[in-house]
This record gives sequence, C-alpha cells and structure tokens, in this order.
Amino acid sequence: MKGYVLYPYGAYLNPISGRREYNNGVDIGSFAGSEVFATAPGTVYEIGYTRNTGYFVKVSHKYGWKTIYSNMDRLKVKQGQQVSKTEVIGFVGKTEASPNYMLHYEIHVGTRAINPFAFLNQIQD
Repeated sequence: MKGYVLYPYGAYLNPISGRREYNNGVDIGSFAGSEVFATAPGTVYEIGYTRNTGYFVKVSHKYGWKTIYSNMDRLKVKQGQQVSKTEVIGFVGKTEASPNYMLHYEIHVGTRAINPFAFLNQIQD
C-alpha cells in the first residue's frame, strides 16, 4: 500500500484532540479502498471489528512476531487462513475515531510493540 505517515509510533501531539497520545504502531494515510497487503507470510489468528478500530486483522509469523492491521472497511481473509507476503488482506477505511482514510499498522515481538517504521520498506520473507 502506498501512503504517507499521519501519526508516528510513540508519543505525539494529536492535532485533532490537542492531547498528547501514544501510538503502538504507525498510521498511514491512503485513499479509500486501497488494498492492504500482508507484510510477511503467516497465519491469521484473529479478525474482528470495533467502532474505534474498524475491521482488524492479526497475523502471527515466525519467531513470535505478530503484525496488526486495523482501520479497514472490509476484509479479504478469514481466521486461520495462511497468508503470503503481499497478499491482499483488506481495504483501507476510516472509523469514528479517525476522520482520515488510513491503515493502523503494528509489529509485536512477543507482547512488546516495536516501532514498525524501519520495517515498512524492508520486510523480507
């Protein structure tokens, strides 16, 4: 997915609320309906929907790594499905919590969120 960083990983000043917030991932602005791709091969272990996150997909990978994709308006995968790198898993949307069309993307190692920015154009199989 091509886009631009709206909100970075870590602490930042939210321009909408004016409050200092913390982001466990990175929020990437894009066009409505843009395809969202898996960044590495793995297994979809959870899918769902909330008013704040929109549709979300959680994928487990080798060595305890996990990726989380949210703020989508529809999904193309099912729980338990194997996905390959660059496979379409959903489509960019917006939610009540965000007026922007964007993807929220997180990387976790075990239970710890890490900054995904360095990986965005570097992820390998």
